[in-house]
Amino acid sequence: MATASSAWCCSGRARGDARPDSDYDVAVFLKDLTDRWEEVDRIADIATDIMDETGAFVHAMPYRAETYRDRTPLMHEVRGEGRDF
Repeated sequence: MATASSAWCCSGRARGDARPDSDYDVAVFLKDLTDRWEEVDRIADIATDIMDETGAFVHAMPYRAETYRDRTPLMHEVRGEGRDF
């Protein structure tokens, strides 16, 4: 099991222009990520619990902590529009 480094909310929720029915896009940055699919399963269980309790849809994906600084379009958007929480 990897240790969380940080989690970033992205898209409309982070920008403040989300509609009431907007989902939550979350990038979860993990230290020592060795099995991405195991972490996807863990995050999916948590997202399902949140949806069951609140009705909010959470789309969360795990990434290695060091990928936050990658020069990719996705990480550029996370750094530019995302909000750490």
